[in-house]
Parts: sequence; C-alpha cells; structure tokens
Amino acid sequence: MSRIAVYKMSESGEATDGHYISELGDKIPECPEGHFVIEDGVVPEPEDISVYHEQKWLDVLAQRDINQASLQFLASTDWKVIRHRDQLANGDSLSMTATTYKSLLAERQAQRALVIEEK
Repeated sequence: MSRIAVYKMSESGEATDGHYISELGDKIPECPEGHFVIEDGVVPEPEDISVYHEQKWLDVLAQRDINQASLQFLASTDWKVIRHRDQLANGDSLSMTATTYKSLLAERQAQRALVIEEK
C-alpha cells in the first residue's frame, strides 16, 4: 500500500520531523515552505525534491479540474434523468429514446468513475 509523508528540510539539507499523511488514493495537502513529500519510503535527491513536490501538486490540481468538470456534467444532466423517469412513471410521451437514455446513463457513470474525493 502506498503511503505519502511530508518531511521538513533542515538547514543542512537533512529530512527532519517526518510525519505520515495518507494512504494510497488520498490527496496530499499543500506543503509549507521548506517541506517536501515522499511516497512509499522513496526519498528524492535534494535537487529532485522541488520537482517531485511540484509534480505531486500538479497532479492534485489536475484531479481537482477533472472532479469539477465531472461533477458539473452530473449536475447539468440530473434533470434529464429525472424527467425521463417521471415521464416513464406517468406514462407520458418520452423526450429521449431508450438508446439516448442508456447513453446518457453510461456517460454519467463514466464521469462518476473519474471523480476522486480528496480527504
């Protein structure tokens, strides 16, 4: 299982005050200045620390964008699903074909699968 930890960098360039942050799948918080992140016990070389931290943070920001877009899609299509279910329940004429409705449900499921909740 993957673990992410944040360590403080001392004046001499040594890692101090390490503490465990999360299990695999959890997102890392923004690190205070002078700190760096390691994963699975792999300590990056000093010159790689800022690159490593920056990439982790960019990954978090990218996932936030994916989450936002996916949740926006789900919210914007809720009414279509509700309308279709209501029309079926009331015996009204349907505004979507069964194929279109199934496609919409499949796309909504795909968007749900993209969302990773931050902890």
